[in-house]
Amino acid sequence: MEHFCARCGQSRLGAMLAWSVCLTALGLAFVVPTAARADIHDQLVVHLRFDGDVQDSSGRGNNGSIVQPGVNSPYVPGVIGQAYQTTGMVVGIDNSTSSYITLGNPPDLNFDGSSDISFSWWGMYNTSDQHDDIPWLSNKDWNSGGNRGWVLASESGGNGLRWNFRARGENRVDISAPYAGSGWDDGNWHHYVVTMTRGAGGAVTVYQDSGAVSYTPINSALIIGSTLLPTNIFQDGTGTYTDITGGANFDKAAIDDLGIWRRALTDDEVAMIYTLGTQGLSALD
Repeated sequence: MEHFCARCGQSRLGAMLAWSVCLTALGLAFVVPTAARADIHDQLVVHLRFDGDVQDSSGRGNNGSIVQPGVNSPYVPGVIGQAYQTTGMVVGIDNSTSSYITLGNPPDLNFDGSSDISFSWWGMYNTSDQHDDIPWLSNKDWNSGGNRGWVLASESGGNGLRWNFRARGENRVDISAPYAGSGWDDGNWHHYVVTMTRGAGGAVTVYQDSGAVSYTPINSALIIGSTLLPTNIFQDGTGTYTDITGGANFDKAAIDDLGIWRRALTDDEVAMIYTLGTQGLSALD
């Protein structure tokens, strides 16, 4: 099925090729792995651009809603157009004033063992504005890693990205991915990708800026069950997480060009998303 760019109306493949011609004429490098171009949208179920709203551009209708919006506009310059920025502070246990986005619990985000999973986003924060293991994305009560569900959390001090999940009938799994070259918390935009494949031979792979920084073999069906909490951005599934002691929070952080797939991205696709992003373009459009 052909996909069309919502910004220019061309086919998405045609739009990227047109950009290639334009950039080449300007003497700019444009590197896109040919094998990945045609199928990047396969099983893409969420695409949030954050260009002034939190609407889903994947065609699946999995729109977000802002919770606890601040006084100031949450939209700031991003890698590609605008980005979403959360600001706020913890004022008590389970009480943060920071805004977050909820995607609810649509069927597309019920990872019931029938599909692999991928997450891709651009993120930016400074070490002084991040505390403890606050989530980038989650659908679980993160007050205990043993609760059912999953979380992608920022580790304190910019030391890595944490992927925790527990499925029905399985033990909890914790994977910490270090950074490559520079910390995640240096105030610059970094590209995050996490892929998970299932069953025998399955693995979790974490990428920073197109390079794999962690590969962990696992064997999990990741069947959470029917009582899902919402999938939230910048919060856990409860929307109130501060790590019980009242410390975990993003005082200020930004996210851009979020994609969620019900399959595993390939290395070429990860490289393509990163390369286009550095040129101000989204491979997901």
